[in-house]
Amino acid sequence: MNDSKHNTSFNSENCQQLELLRSNETHNPKHHLTNEIPIHEKRISGFLTVILPDAVDVILTNNRSTMVSFKKQKGRYIVRLHKIFRHADETILRILATYLTCDSSAASAAIDSFIGEHQEEIRAGNRERNVHLKPTGQHHNLNETLSRVNAKYFNNKAKVDITWGRKSIRTQNNQNPLQKKTHVQKHLKSRALASYDFDLKVIRVHRVLDTTEIPSYVLDWIVFHELLHHVLPVEKDIRGNSKYHTKHFRQLEQAFERYEDAKRWERKNQIKLLS
Repeated sequence: MNDSKHNTSFNSENCQQLELLRSNETHNPKHHLTNEIPIHEKRISGFLTVILPDAVDVILTNNRSTMVSFKKQKGRYIVRLHKIFRHADETILRILATYLTCDSSAASAAIDSFIGEHQEEIRAGNRERNVHLKPTGQHHNLNETLSRVNAKYFNNKAKVDITWGRKSIRTQNNQNPLQKKTHVQKHLKSRALASYDFDLKVIRVHRVLDTTEIPSYVLDWIVFHELLHHVLPVEKDIRGNSKYHTKHFRQLEQAFERYEDAKRWERKNQIKLLS
């Protein structure tokens, strides 16, 4: 395929909106959890030290089997807590102080309840533990694609990982994904060439795109689309259903430099790719 044809669809307003997204990305607390951990450790340690008879050192961990553990060492409490305790307010911290110093069934039950309220975050941590990133394919290195798109459109501020998805039978057998198909199923239109995991902040790209038949601008477009999911909040409709491809999302898509070319290629080839 000819990858040299250039059809610019830049829109100055869309580019300005992307610039705002670049700035907002820096201030999104979800992308700075690692930097926030020491702050919360210091906050919780200070609070507990004030109300307990001995000094307290708090260590926030990602240990999913033991949510709370502690020991006395040289006149200090060494307390290890799962990182969900960074959400703990004053009430929970006072209950935690009681839990550390007394054999209180009420305090234990309250701590169990707090942990139960944050099971989704704990489960997300379990999923993250099992993620194996494989960005290098036979023909395309997704890290290179991500770096290129992140630099051009997001000022290198989109903090995500990227990987190829699992191999299909057809890609394992080295079949050409763009060869003519004798049977095309309508439901394939709804299947995606890539996806974004909001919990893990991982882009997964379908293995059928790892071929020399795929123009580089198409891979750039697909990664650009998934990065928009990363930086834009998910909206809710009046029924509480999540809306991902909002009018604003579709407007920002058009800031991609070869938007019309990429959409045309996608319309022509997506069913062939996924059938």
